[in-house]
Amino acid sequence: MEYEGPFYYRLRLHGSEDKRVLTKKDLDGNATTFKDPVTQNKTPKIYILKQEEEVVYIGYASQSIGTRFGQGIRANGAKGYHGYKWKQEEELELFVFVFDHLLIGNKNKEDEPYVLLTEAVEAELVYLIREKTGKWPQFQNEIHFNNNNLPRAKEIALKMFNTIDSELPWYQPDSRWEIWGIDSKETFVVKFVVPGKFHSKVPRDIVAAFETVTYLMAHAYFYYPTYDEAMSKALLIMEMAIKLKAQELNIELKTPPNRKGDVYDKKLYKIIEEVCENEHLKFLEADFNRAKNLRNAKMHPKKHTIMGAMGFTNGNTMLFVNVINKLFLDKEELTYIDKTETRLKEKIENFRDGRYIVEYNNLKILAWKIYDLKYVRYKDQDLFMVYIGTVSKDLKKDIETYNYIPLVVPMSIFKMDDFGFSGIDVYGEPITFMENQDPNIIEKFNHFHQQKLNLSFSDLRFHIAQMENMVMWRYEELMYDNCWN
Repeated sequence: MEYEGPFYYRLRLHGSEDKRVLTKKDLDGNATTFKDPVTQNKTPKIYILKQEEEVVYIGYASQSIGTRFGQGIRANGAKGYHGYKWKQEEELELFVFVFDHLLIGNKNKEDEPYVLLTEAVEAELVYLIREKTGKWPQFQNEIHFNNNNLPRAKEIALKMFNTIDSELPWYQPDSRWEIWGIDSKETFVVKFVVPGKFHSKVPRDIVAAFETVTYLMAHAYFYYPTYDEAMSKALLIMEMAIKLKAQELNIELKTPPNRKGDVYDKKLYKIIEEVCENEHLKFLEADFNRAKNLRNAKMHPKKHTIMGAMGFTNGNTMLFVNVINKLFLDKEELTYIDKTETRLKEKIENFRDGRYIVEYNNLKILAWKIYDLKYVRYKDQDLFMVYIGTVSKDLKKDIETYNYIPLVVPMSIFKMDDFGFSGIDVYGEPITFMENQDPNIIEKFNHFHQQKLNLSFSDLRFHIAQMENMVMWRYEELMYDNCWN
């Protein structure tokens, strides 16, 4: 049995002591009535009342909440039941959790497991309040004790407690993050929040604006679609960055006057073109055009969509941070980075198809090529990122199981000669990549290449594209983690 909620209402009671009247307001403070699903009959519910951040009552109901409250508020002791102890209070917050099971009713035997489980949840919740606060809920009349399905009851009770143990429902974790393996705020921050990291030459306006991106990403923990808004803000900051750089380069942001003397803002693509006409900035043009296209799609949507984590906001944000940092490096620094990377890329052409052994992290890995290399330098610290093509034991299975884990080695020391390379990675581990003609491993290489021949062109192309895509994001992650301040 699953549940949904909490459904929130702010309650106000007024009238004489023996004729209390209940009114309801929604989250926005507007007058309302109880609405589906809390009005469903023959449906197990747990309802929780809070007053000034303190849980004061926990109850179980199967009838409509309105019906249940009417009984408890109108009761005057005529039949031995005096009703709720909290009915003399003036304001309370109500949280209702509704289970997804329809009861038969009339105390039918088949209903018993569902009723007992819900009552066990009620009891475990009351106990949790006692354990956490040192006292029982102030207006608790009774508790239905039982040990029915106790592990499940405890699990549900703890989730409900964590949900209402906050000021307002806006600050409850959004359950949609669970599909991404998120089980706590700390896990979410590690996986999905990207704080701004910028060197001192990046304009302060960009640094300050990026704080908003970080906060939007963090608060998406409570509302999944907020993650999309973080992306939108980051894209606007990319636009700000290219315009600030244009001003720095004395590039006009306005068009020349037309025949009528009218002056307009330059189109973004034109500003990107003019900035990247500078030789040392040409390599950034593709990244800015990519951001421009994303921005256009975001600013002119054809329908409402929610991408959340599928939009890869965290990866794109790392990319944007890296691009902005590079954009505001000195011309001499960028020229050095570009020339060094170009020189190294020419050298790795010698290692395109062969038999190699990678010794790294106490492993010996078969490799057949160096696919690519990226280089960046910041504050006299080098970062070499080398993408190595490894030999798969079962390429077909890798494709069928979506096993795309490329070997990208981040190094702070990198030395290359005619036979391979050696170095030290950013974690202090040594690595070597050397040619190896051991007859015992030739068969493994031959098997790998035969696997490629056996694949359809579309499968092989798809595999290569997926690996290249993963490599691109890995480059950005490594650069973000190991550069900037």
